[in-house]
Amino acid sequence: MSKRKSSKNEQFFFGLRDTVYPLVNIRLDNVKEILSKADEYVKTQPYIKKVSKKQYSKDLVVYIIGERYIDIVLEQMKKRLSETNKFKPTYQEFEDFIFRKIHNIGLFDIVIPAPELIPMRLIMDKREYMKQEFAKLSEATNEEIKQNETRRIYEEIKDLSSVDEGVNKIIINFKNKLKEAYE
Repeated sequence: MSKRKSSKNEQFFFGLRDTVYPLVNIRLDNVKEILSKADEYVKTQPYIKKVSKKQYSKDLVVYIIGERYIDIVLEQMKKRLSETNKFKPTYQEFEDFIFRKIHNIGLFDIVIPAPELIPMRLIMDKREYMKQEFAKLSEATNEEIKQNETRRIYEEIKDLSSVDEGVNKIIINFKNKLKEAYE
């Protein structure tokens, strides 16, 4: 089966996205630089002779930044969750955070009309993906919390024993079950 060749518009978009993605960071402190690199790409790209406003706009750059930012935030959350079990945001907090960050780009950094439309569109387009990835994070975190709790309980009772033989058997069985769960 042959792969369908991308149109010039698609190639232009993929090139723009490849230019913007590596520049996006968690702090979003280089938005002006991202915009200037995107503008530079538009001037030097080989796919479209005259780029129209429908093909390239500041809105599109903000949207691409938002796409990449979602992945960066998910990566950071995964890292944070693996370090500590105390950080447990809800999905709604995650979605609100993404909305605010992307909205602020359109409001303050790359001033665009109606800056709330881009993050709304981004979240609507990416909501399923965001929910799936967030659920994966939650699952991994819950499993890690269970393992840490099991480890803690095992460490507390590993030296525990009783004078009563019946209680000792119960303790040994409990230790073995914890040890299996722990390993």
